Amino acid sequence: MSYKLERLLYLDVLRALSILGVILIHIIGASFHYWEKGSLVWTVFISTDQLFRFSVPLFVFISGFTLYAKYNNNFNFWKFYKKRIVRILPWYVVWSLVIYLYIHFTVVPGFVNYPTWKLILLGKVDYHLYFVSMIIQLYLLFPLLLWIFKKFKLYFVLLLFILEAALYTALTLDGQKIIHLPWRLYEQQQYLFFGTWIFYFVFGFWVSSKNIVQASNFRKHRHIFLLLATAILAYAIYNSLQLITATTDTNVATRSTRIPILLYSTLFIFSAFLYLEILLKINEYLLKVILYFANLSFLVYLTHTLVIRILGNFILPNSLFNLFIFTTLVFSASILLAQLSVFVASKIPFRKFQF
Repeated sequence: MSYKLERLLYLDVLRALSILGVILIHIIGASFHYWEKGSLVWTVFISTDQLFRFSVPLFVFISGFTLYAKYNNNFNFWKFYKKRIVRILPWYVVWSLVIYLYIHFTVVPGFVNYPTWKLILLGKVDYHLYFVSMIIQLYLLFPLLLWIFKKFKLYFVLLLFILEAALYTALTLDGQKIIHLPWRLYEQQQYLFFGTWIFYFVFGFWVSSKNIVQASNFRKHRHIFLLLATAILAYAIYNSLQLITATTDTNVATRSTRIPILLYSTLFIFSAFLYLEILLKINEYLLKVILYFANLSFLVYLTHTLVIRILGNFILPNSLFNLFIFTTLVFSASILLAQLSVFVASKIPFRKFQF
């Protein structure tokens, strides 16, 4: 029996946590070079980056989870894709254009030097927009993945995990120059490829179908899953620091396409579902703030890198005080732009955009 959609409150909390993590990772990425390599703050940056590497896997997982819960017994091809297009593409096109114009006229003309089709279809306008192209790839594959999952269930999930682990191993070895793949996929190209995330998407099917939140046999052992996730996170941080020493490439050392992050993200997501009733016992006012943030999550995601770029012209995150101000302003301004987008859309005499 699949998960009941009335429990979307759980998913909203996790969605907010996911977006929070993504923005923090990008703030850290914009701050690394201001701090001495090996310093305490720099090490905290690396650790925090690895801590929140569950963010995109969690977002992809939530997509798979909700789609399975809604469509596993009643899939209408036309309605499914129409809804996805209405929810995603208008905002994506608008904010891609805004970001493109800002970069073109304020950074270096031609800085975003890709053919128009790549800018639109592959999210090449800015480094975070790969997500839209990637998630659409998974949406296009959803009917096929759903059909295969219904036939093979957990076996299909395990197969995808093995294939994902093999891909991550090859990419890591190539990044360390231990092997040389015939094709070279850098971070954004790896993230753009649906195969990098497909396990998390279908893992969402399985968790939804099993109603993990209510499964007492899993809940009895939830502390074990949490301890395992914590232990693997510690190793992921250690592994990242070792890779930085070996490769001197922070992107290679911290990226999500590594086995420790695959294991950590999977266990984190599983543990989060087993502890959700505790998360929902937080202060009522704080919960309302989290749900408000979750409701704007897609728009906040689209706008936050533009805010980071603009603020970087005025505030350098090269001290703890400046970093605090910078982080606060990034979140505040991103939420403001998201809310402003909703307000403007509500005044347009067409069907309101959904997100």
